[in-house]
Amino acid sequence: MHGRTGSRRSLRVGFRQLAGARLAAAAALCAAAGLLSAASAQVAAPPASSETARSQYLEVHFPAGQRPLAERLLREGERALQLYARYLDQRLPRERLRCFLYATEAEYQAAEAARTGGIFKTNLAFTHAATSEVHMVIQPRLERLAGTGPGMLEGLFAHELAHALQYRVFPSYDEFPDWLSEGMAELFAERALGDSRHCAAQVPWFGVRVHEVLEALDEGRFVPVERLLTEGLVEQDPALRDLKYGEAWALCRFLDDPVNGEQTRFRDFVLEVARMPRGGRPLVEQARERFLALWPDVIRLERRLIAYLRELAPQCPPWQVPGRELRLLPDGGLVCESFPGNAMMALSTAPRRLGGVARIEAEVMIAPLGHRQADVFFAYRGPLDAYKVAFGAGNPPFVTLMRNQGGRWQSLRNENLPPGTLQPEQPVRITIDIDVARVAVRVGERPVLRYTAEASAIGGGRWGIGCYDGRAIFRQVSGRSY
Repeated sequence: MHGRTGSRRSLRVGFRQLAGARLAAAAALCAAAGLLSAASAQVAAPPASSETARSQYLEVHFPAGQRPLAERLLREGERALQLYARYLDQRLPRERLRCFLYATEAEYQAAEAARTGGIFKTNLAFTHAATSEVHMVIQPRLERLAGTGPGMLEGLFAHELAHALQYRVFPSYDEFPDWLSEGMAELFAERALGDSRHCAAQVPWFGVRVHEVLEALDEGRFVPVERLLTEGLVEQDPALRDLKYGEAWALCRFLDDPVNGEQTRFRDFVLEVARMPRGGRPLVEQARERFLALWPDVIRLERRLIAYLRELAPQCPPWQVPGRELRLLPDGGLVCESFPGNAMMALSTAPRRLGGVARIEAEVMIAPLGHRQADVFFAYRGPLDAYKVAFGAGNPPFVTLMRNQGGRWQSLRNENLPPGTLQPEQPVRITIDIDVARVAVRVGERPVLRYTAEASAIGGGRWGIGCYDGRAIFRQVSGRSY
């Protein structure tokens, strides 16, 4: 995500809820961009409580108490910048790039409003073109679990640093085609988090892109490559916008992967776009013309790209994450973590769907954080039609069966549990059996909830795991139909 006063760009969103929630319409953002006054470009000072850490090429301003996180990002950012500079055949600028981390959404919005007048208010991360500064909220929350693999904070930080560096070294950067600037920023981020290698197979933040693009292809929502070359990535529909970001990353990754034989030609193309003349024909038109001269058979290129993604998909973590965020533990555990006051959901891709007679099993450990709730979803037929079982490690502990109809969750059955049944930081085995119109839930060997739907069968659908306003760690997760 990057932008300046009047910029036509909008950035990849770190979703706090399911796609579509709390996102402003792109048309309204563009209209607002044209009405900004000169005063809105003035930069605001960082919060008074901000501290600073510096390396040779990077300066990070961060909230009090977050120095370990800031220093880790500083080290990772330094390595990332050196990787990007080598790729782009550029020297790193002597003046440090600056990144501002905010503890709260309100602090971020105040800094963003002073620079772009609210264009990137809902993104929670953006790069300011005029100053090459990165601004972002610590995501998804300050109380992040240490020792996990990288996630949305690290991915967005590396993504925004790619924008910041290119704003500094390429005068025409804000005129680059959207697919190229955003696709390359995401490609750079993946390489940075993978220690110069691809890491979508180990990092769900990137792996979900593969599943989402292939799902769009199978459902008829895939954006053809020839359209992607000229269309912007700003969309009123946030799902379409996120899909275009995923396709842009996938195209850049495919062309830059040496196994596909296009790497040298593609890297030359990237640098050629950076040198294209300004002030005449739009850079988007020049870049499209040059791309089609290098890869004239777009249909064949598209087929190769799709085959590449289908081969990659089984290697990626088998989860789609419409509600952020999911990270991995070294032992294969899954860390579900939500924004404060919001839900997190990860949907399985293996198997993708369960029938009307099925079982879901997992070991779950709920963190003593926020709402202290872990969720298991089933019969998910979209964000307006789904079931879930919520496990609460409160006082008293509870288990609740809920159904979402039309966007509202309603409780079907709630059971308070004996003290000690569910405790924070204590792993327990949970089992959910769905049998046509009946649901039975066990915690360990103890039956804790039974429910029978009177009107109709529950039916099949997708299934997954998650949490609400907190963190839950899942291990040995499985789902199967009978």
